[in-house]
Amino acid sequence: MACPKDLIEMDDLVPVARVDTADLTCGECTDCLQMCPGLSPGTHAVEERMFGRARRDDERWLGIYDELVACWALDDAVHSRSGAGGAVSALLAHAMHHLQLDWALVCGRRGDKPWRAAPAICRNPTEVHQYSQSTYQLTPHLIGLYDVLRQEEESRGAIVGLPCHFQALRGIQALASPVGDRARKRVAFTIEIACSSNTLPSGTEALLVDELGLELQHVTRVFYRDATCEGVAYPGVFSAETVDGTRHELPLWRAFRTFKRHKTHRCLSCPDWLSGLTDISVFDGDPNIFVASVNGTSDYAKHGTVLIRTPLGAAVLRSAQNAGVVGVRQTELPPGNLGLERKRSRRVLHERGARPIPEPPIPGYVEPGECVDDDELLSVPADIRKREGEAD
Repeated sequence: MACPKDLIEMDDLVPVARVDTADLTCGECTDCLQMCPGLSPGTHAVEERMFGRARRDDERWLGIYDELVACWALDDAVHSRSGAGGAVSALLAHAMHHLQLDWALVCGRRGDKPWRAAPAICRNPTEVHQYSQSTYQLTPHLIGLYDVLRQEEESRGAIVGLPCHFQALRGIQALASPVGDRARKRVAFTIEIACSSNTLPSGTEALLVDELGLELQHVTRVFYRDATCEGVAYPGVFSAETVDGTRHELPLWRAFRTFKRHKTHRCLSCPDWLSGLTDISVFDGDPNIFVASVNGTSDYAKHGTVLIRTPLGAAVLRSAQNAGVVGVRQTELPPGNLGLERKRSRRVLHERGARPIPEPPIPGYVEPGECVDDDELLSVPADIRKREGEAD
């Protein structure tokens, strides 16, 4: 999307040169390098533009924010379908109405391969709720903006994504180019979801084929945090539906342990649980859904923890609350967040390694403390593993 000559396209997850382009001579603009967050996310520079300052050391992992609240959808259908209370989908749908937006970019599924993640553009608020589920799978998310920014002259919209998506978006918006100008004017609202590390599509396929014994061509739907099954409590289960209408389930903890084997170096060495570069950031209200899955119950009511970063984010939240769309209460950050601890520990490990790693949000910052082994963080008693049939 950043390339002014339109020489780059995605071959699944890999960027390649367009073979059907008459002129494959790359220019000298370096736009693709400037916006790419792979090695240099450029967080401190974006924070200076957005907030007038860069984050302090005590803001290392959460970034700059004004308020922290618990939030959940008040619509029972949205709440029950969601992975963590429906705050993201409820706020996004309300933002489309409140800000009179024309579209919203969310994560959906491929039509030809329903187990594969893919970007989706919603054109009205009611569509948003079809996608109110967590997705633990890598996909070229921002490619969903390609046609919108290039072909729709005046439309405005919102984006839900992960930290790296917004680092890339802010990089695009900084470009002195037509696409940079369109991205600045037409991306009107942003919500990010915390990420301890994403997973290759092979992780989902391993769950379906190796763990559930399914044939991929028979899979019609996949849910990563399904809490709609009878007898299933928050934080939900990994589930898949097949062409014969059968639902197949695995405990969420088994999915997490399988996903460990399907990560990229860039994700594992990532310095950002949250980018901090959005209007609103959201993460699960339960700080350890892995343990909740192992125990079969959570000590926390189903909700999202929301960081309000900008006046626009605050305005959308208050408007949604006043409209009876979401419930809101003051809260504090619970200790021992598993996703954050996994992210921090892996960062410690990779900062001490020899391979190139992406820059941290605070230039020159070195993570203190020791690395906690991921197997220790995701440990499950042997009797439970045996009962659930987890392979050694």
